[in-house]
Amino acid sequence: KYLYIMLKTLDVLRSFAVKKKGIITGAFVFGVLSTGCSVIIPLFIGQFYNIALHSGSARGRIFESVFGHIENIQTFFAFFAGFLSIRFVFNFFEKYFAGITGEAFSNDLRKELFHKQLHTELSTFESRDSGAYLLRYSGDLKATQDYLTKGIIQFLYDCVFMVAACILLLLLNRELTIVLLCTLPVLFVINKLMNKKIRTITRTRRNIRSRNLAFVAARLKAIQTVKLFNRESIESEKYNKRSEVLYAEGKKYYFLYAFMQALYPYLLYVALLVMLWVAYNSFNEAGSGVDGSSLITFIMLVMSIIPVYRRLL
Repeated sequence: KYLYIMLKTLDVLRSFAVKKKGIITGAFVFGVLSTGCSVIIPLFIGQFYNIALHSGSARGRIFESVFGHIENIQTFFAFFAGFLSIRFVFNFFEKYFAGITGEAFSNDLRKELFHKQLHTELSTFESRDSGAYLLRYSGDLKATQDYLTKGIIQFLYDCVFMVAACILLLLLNRELTIVLLCTLPVLFVINKLMNKKIRTITRTRRNIRSRNLAFVAARLKAIQTVKLFNRESIESEKYNKRSEVLYAEGKKYYFLYAFMQALYPYLLYVALLVMLWVAYNSFNEAGSGVDGSSLITFIMLVMSIIPVYRRLL
């Protein structure tokens, strides 16, 4: 039994992979590129230390072996800004292709599931109530689970972490912390505007999903009538059209979702770029009291904050 289920699962996955190889390949390729860019960012920080502090760090040497020697700070910042923009594009397409891959897979499974259930023997439905099959079409409870675990519990300890981190950053360097804190309201405003758009699409998807669920419930309740009048193919075609509408809305949703997920780290790294620029100017001011080791600690702490702030947004 378990071997049959495993083989059937592999067959379904193989069939889907052949049919949707374009978006699956896109999700994989852009995922690799986006991850590679994330790995490279610390090399830029190392090169900044080389230019600003003349430290000769190991990361800086690796940077030079990959991208070549850069001595001019303006060239470095321009190159870093261009690299962050490229990472933003890769990150967007990674999230978008991954999202629509999941939507396409769910779309295929919904249609295949409904088709199979309409062609199932009546004895199967007589042994179990049709409501036992309905949860396969609905995923709304996942949002309720996320509200508790991510929306409340994780949110609270992320807030505590951010407050403690900001206090520590103020102790390390007040000027750079002010630059960071000035970017937070901007990101919150952008987040609010984007969420207004995505909330509309989410409401539409939920309504379509509810109507589809009602459609399936009605047909499964009347499965004897459907079979008596040989309407399996007709009802299956009706559901396929409904599922395609949900799939189209899902693609809109993941386009905005991917844009938001790519935009937040991009803006946060741009803020980091601005802080590096301010720090460099502070180093070159006469009588500057900026301590190199404190700056390194500050930058590394900011980089550790970025994933937490993304979750809060």
